[in-house]
Amino acid sequence: MNLNIANHPSELLKKEWIEIIRTDAAQAEKNKRLTDKQLALFYSQKWFLALVPKIYGGLEWTLPEIVRFEEAIGWVDGSAGWVFTLCSGAGWFGGYLDENFAKLIFANPKACLAGSGAPTGIFEALENEYQISGNWKYASGAPDATVFTANCISKNDSEIIQSFCFLKNEVGISSSWSEIGLVASAGHSFELVKNEVPKNRIFAIDENHPIINTALYRYPFHPLAGATVGANLSGMTIHFIEECKKYFSIKKGKDGNLLSENAHLNSIVLDLEGQLENVRQELFTNVESTWQDVVAEKLDIDYSHVNESAQSLARTCRDIVNMLFPYCGLTIMHHDTLLNQIWRDFQTGSQHALFFPEL
Repeated sequence: MNLNIANHPSELLKKEWIEIIRTDAAQAEKNKRLTDKQLALFYSQKWFLALVPKIYGGLEWTLPEIVRFEEAIGWVDGSAGWVFTLCSGAGWFGGYLDENFAKLIFANPKACLAGSGAPTGIFEALENEYQISGNWKYASGAPDATVFTANCISKNDSEIIQSFCFLKNEVGISSSWSEIGLVASAGHSFELVKNEVPKNRIFAIDENHPIINTALYRYPFHPLAGATVGANLSGMTIHFIEECKKYFSIKKGKDGNLLSENAHLNSIVLDLEGQLENVRQELFTNVESTWQDVVAEKLDIDYSHVNESAQSLARTCRDIVNMLFPYCGLTIMHHDTLLNQIWRDFQTGSQHALFFPEL
């Protein structure tokens, strides 16, 4: 029961893709990681390489393409969408990596980057390498990652934070992801088992000086991150509204009539759909506008509207899900229902640090 909105997420996806991801979603939850069929689809479509530079074999999609696809795959399934968002997002760092190291890691057709932005590691620069120790949480897609990224604080100066890359065989993964939602995204912790890494593992995210000087890597990190994660939440919200409407067609209210026949509830749902449509289109418009400015290499681009619309989208999505929740009765609390899974996925994803409320 698709919503009557413009550019519905399903328009970007082949039916067989939707079927593969959704058919295996329950099994992925049981496995606590994406299934082989789901991963095979990711690899065949090179989705993990969506933001990787073309020079390394990546797709290097435009930002408007990326944001709309984020919404689409989040609509299909929360965990699959979250893995795409965080792992393809880490692939964006390819535009800032040492070129020889980037060629090495992306030569793997199953290259997948995972990691953490929290600076919970310590590094010390030695003559020919870096000495590093640390433990990092919430590396979505960790079981299938081939490279891990992490931030570390200088041992000698706590004001200095540097970003590093580690190979899979250099880290140990701890099965620490036990959150109620996005179960199959497997956002486990990792730590180094080999504490010395070469000098070429360091990278700096600076849109004014990318290693690969194309538009995607000249776009600043924070508005890009907010737009992509916000769009993913939008996709989950659209899916949630659609499943609620299906449920309302079989659920009876206190008056004994189907909820779908209640004029007041229908009015509420219609209003919520309108609110969502307004804020999602605002984000798409602001992303497109700033993207065109970056492509044209304009100076002093104002990205504040992207950040504001991403925050507005996240708040609206929270309000919509929380508004509809009480009408779902105890059914939404049954762990094995789709309504419950979408609700758990959304509540977990919406807790991302990017959307922590202003105090």
